[in-house]
Amino acid sequence: MNKRLKIIGVIFGIIYIAILGFNLPSQMGEFTDGFRDGFNSVQKTGKRAGRLYDIMQFDVQPKGERYNDDLQNLASGETLKAKVSTFAVKIKPQEPSIGKELFVILSGIVAFAILFILIAIPILIVIIIRSIVRNNVFNLKNINLLKWIGYLLVALFVFILFLNIREYATAKSLIELQNYKIVFSMGDSYMYLIMGVATLLFAEILKIATKMKEENDLTI
Repeated sequence: MNKRLKIIGVIFGIIYIAILGFNLPSQMGEFTDGFRDGFNSVQKTGKRAGRLYDIMQFDVQPKGERYNDDLQNLASGETLKAKVSTFAVKIKPQEPSIGKELFVILSGIVAFAILFILIAIPILIVIIIRSIVRNNVFNLKNINLLKWIGYLLVALFVFILFLNIREYATAKSLIELQNYKIVFSMGDSYMYLIMGVATLLFAEILKIATKMKEENDLTI
């Protein structure tokens, strides 16, 4: 096996894992914040209470002047004009209803599905890297693992898109800001779709290469 192929395969796997790792905190931040605050509340009061607030994160655009917020630069003492593109806020919990509770349950299931995917993909990548290091690249197992990675990445895009739409719709119905309008944004979630489609394409290329290798071996 070409040593260069091994090195490229290992680097590719490391980059893949790094990209997912860097995006994990931003995608799961509001869930971990809510859990942490709830846990601290239980420690302080000694008992479990209902939800004190909901955490929402949404994208915004200025209604007028683009740089309409002031920030104090402690290094120079001057006031800087700033533009905010994302808000994370705490709001009072909505009045419970069957529809809202079902929506919350569905969102929780989606959040855990995202967490499962973000754990499963690095494991599959490590398995593929081990096969590459052991000179075992062109086989059906690696092709199927690559396909699973591609499917999981596409599913990850769909799940994150669902959460983004939920946050946008909820924010639009509950919040009205003075200097900003709430807008829908996909953020970086499209990256998972591109990576997923590219992985599926690479899996098909590897499948063709494996078939050609088998035919060549039979001919020899």
